[in-house]
Amino acid sequence: MSEKPVLKRVLGPFDLIMMGVGCIIGVGIYILSGIAAANYAGPAVIVSFMLAGILCGFVALSYGELASMFPLAGSAYSYSYYAFGKKIAWFLGWTLLLEYTVASSAVAVGWSSYFQTFLKTAFDINWPLALGSTPGSLPNGAWSFNLPSVVIISFITFINMRGIHESAKVNNVIAIIKILVLLFFIGFGLMHINPANWQPFIPERIATINESQNGLWELPVLDFFRGLFSPSGLDGLIKEQGNFWHYGVQGILTGAAVVFFTYVGFDMVSATAEETKNPKRDLPIGIIGSLLIATILYIAVSLVLTGIMPPVVNGLPNKALVAHDAAAPLAIALSSLGFKYPSLIIAVGALSGVTTTLLALTLGLSRILLAISRDGFLPKFFSKVHSKFQTPYLATISSSIFIALISASLPISKLAELCNLGTLAAFVFVCFSVIELRKKHPELKRSFVCPAVPFVPAMGIIFSSILMLSLPILTWFWFGGWLILGAIIYFAYGRSRAKDFPCQENLKKIIAETEASLV
Repeated sequence: MSEKPVLKRVLGPFDLIMMGVGCIIGVGIYILSGIAAANYAGPAVIVSFMLAGILCGFVALSYGELASMFPLAGSAYSYSYYAFGKKIAWFLGWTLLLEYTVASSAVAVGWSSYFQTFLKTAFDINWPLALGSTPGSLPNGAWSFNLPSVVIISFITFINMRGIHESAKVNNVIAIIKILVLLFFIGFGLMHINPANWQPFIPERIATINESQNGLWELPVLDFFRGLFSPSGLDGLIKEQGNFWHYGVQGILTGAAVVFFTYVGFDMVSATAEETKNPKRDLPIGIIGSLLIATILYIAVSLVLTGIMPPVVNGLPNKALVAHDAAAPLAIALSSLGFKYPSLIIAVGALSGVTTTLLALTLGLSRILLAISRDGFLPKFFSKVHSKFQTPYLATISSSIFIALISASLPISKLAELCNLGTLAAFVFVCFSVIELRKKHPELKRSFVCPAVPFVPAMGIIFSSILMLSLPILTWFWFGGWLILGAIIYFAYGRSRAKDFPCQENLKKIIAETEASLV
């Protein structure tokens, strides 16, 4: 009797770093960099990116230790299963499914928008609005369907179905393209920097905070913290930019909270653990390496952007960087220099960035779905691996169909903050897992050791919790509804089928397979 097919181990350190970079560097740097500089921090947005990178660094170090201990496909879900048991693991896994699904749908819609912009810029082709918009976005209730989002998801699904090796090759090529575009912007922009644009480096605070999107902070003593981290979400930032701006030290901290969301994605690397040649060594390299590269690029891009175009003019936000239709600060900065085709170059980089982000998100979603199904919380249907391609093909197809339906037919801008909430919840439990497993299982081998425990994970917990509590109350209501649905599924199906703690034999088998592949 032949053994069941398993995931194929083909990923090395370079593949993992490129996968992390591919997921991290996307829409955020092409939109939020200008908004954060003009509305919040001024030229000191560089410091904002540094602070956000440090915050993510605390979490990345925690991920590194856990990934070296548990070479499993479930990422934070699997770690929490071993640390806290099945109840917390299920709800965190259920949260991750929400996070990745909503994020993938939002990114697919973003890809459609950039694709239409690219057609207009490069070939002067106007894509039909009825076939390029989500329902409810056109005036007078006109019918619409987002066809490009379905097309790109179908293409991504085909790539992911073919195998992790093919997915990695496509990701590596596209990720390199978008890195080259950012390096072009940095190198070309350095020749046109005006140091006067960086003065004053920290502009004087000039406005109060708009509190139209209060989070859970309600006590007056916490007004300061509420101001640091609201509003949240890309849609809210663009729509509320005229009402929420200030500078000074508080503006730097607000900017750090805003650009924090441009870093989300490095945790996706851990979801490919069972397809990595040497996960105990290479996963920490991929997680920390991709975060480090993204941080350096972000700082360099923000430095050049504010050097080319002043984010603050006469003490006020530069209108070119905060107008409702100015969602492409890098292209705007190059256009201000009088060059003819900067928008096209940046459009290529943005389109590449969104493509790799979508590729990484959909890949991570299918692996998490596989892990949850394999443990018994969901039907075994989702954990089947293709005999030829060695990919979780049913999980890939099922999740992609769901993503395509959402992105093509539902206006999801109001749900985008759920992605942020799910991500931060995962960060909190990952950091808690490091502390708990140090106490519960000190004997487990840790190829990578998180330094200064419990200080480092505790900092990740504190800052992630602050960001979670800053999200609008409505987001928490939506999140609560999702958890209630998860509770129904858990008690109706998963509780009786999943073990209180994961099967140690499964972990031993995976570790043995990993070590055997290295011989």
